Amino acid sequence: MSLAIKLQASTKEKAGKSATKSIRKAGRLPAIIFGGKHKEVMVSFALGEFVKEYSKGNIQSRLLEVELDNATITTIPRAIQLDPITDVPIHVDLQEVSHDTVIKVAVHVKVINEDKAPGIKIGGVLNVVSRTILVHCHPAQIPTNILVDITGMEIGKNLHIGDISLPEGVIPVDKSNFTVVSISGRASETEGPQAGAVEGTATEAKA
Repeated sequence: MSLAIKLQASTKEKAGKSATKSIRKAGRLPAIIFGGKHKEVMVSFALGEFVKEYSKGNIQSRLLEVELDNATITTIPRAIQLDPITDVPIHVDLQEVSHDTVIKVAVHVKVINEDKAPGIKIGGVLNVVSRTILVHCHPAQIPTNILVDITGMEIGKNLHIGDISLPEGVIPVDKSNFTVVSISGRASETEGPQAGAVEGTATEAKA
C-alpha cells in the first residue's frame, strides 16, 4: 500500500496570471483542489517539497494529504503541468477523495525474479507491454506497485492480467485478459552454435 504524502499548503488568495506568476517567483507551486465540498480550492505548496516527492516517481498513484488552515484534505494528483524547458512542475490539479469512495488510478508494474526465468537466461528479451495498469480501488488500498513474477517463463510465453495475483480490493478497469509481459526471441538462436559444434565433431570423427 502506498504511503500518503503530507504537504503543507497555503490558500491562493487571488486568481489570474499575474498572481500565479508571483507565487512561482516566491518559490511556490500553484495548485487547485476539485471534487470536494467546495467547487474549487486554489492553494500553493513549497516547490522544493513537492519536487522532492515528485522525483521519487509514481506520485499520481499516491494520496496527498494537504494540510490547509488547520484541516487535512485527502487528495490524489490528477494532472501535473511541467515547464516545457526544465520539466519542473508548474501547476498541479488535485482531486479530493474520501477513503470510502472507489477511485480510478494507474498503478505501475514491477517485474520480479527475472533471474529465475529460463527464457531470459537463454537470451530472450523481456517485453513489458503494460507499464501501468488502470485499476479501481479505495484510496486506502492503492498499491505501491503491481508485482509481476516471471519465475519459470520461457521464450514465447505471455503473462496476462488474469495470471497475476492482485492485492485485495484492486480490480482492473479493463475487463479483457490483456497481456502484461512477454518474453520474445528464438531458442534456436541460442542453441544453433552448440548444434553446429556437435555436427562438426561428428564430421571430424568420420574423417
